Amino acid sequence: MDAEWRPNGRPVSTVALNFSAALDDIFNLGTSAELAMTVEQKKSEVKSREQQLEDLDARLRQADEQLKRLQSKHKRMQSENILSSRPYDRRRGQQSNSSDSEGAFSDGHSSPPSDAAGRR
Repeated sequence: MDAEWRPNGRPVSTVALNFSAALDDIFNLGTSAELAMTVEQKKSEVKSREQQLEDLDARLRQADEQLKRLQSKHKRMQSENILSSRPYDRRRGQQSNSSDSEGAFSDGHSSPPSDAAGRR
């Protein structure tokens, strides 16, 4: 559009046309159609990158949720293992704390009853 413009119907000088072309080359300016196509290409590229970012963000959220689920499952399993590893306290009929059962059996001694002591 600008290349076709002529003031007052007079022809544009060759010097002016050459100067205009030199400026276009220096600043990588082309016709308005070329510029519009370049702008559209850039817009398309930006939209594509935005979509990629949204996809990555969704995958990251899914991975984060899965990590949280696995961490809570791991904590539950650890607490269940701790409970199941406690010795059974026959006096109380329940799992005992390790501090309660250390060094003491149901008869109050620090070692289990021997066969001879159990037969008396």
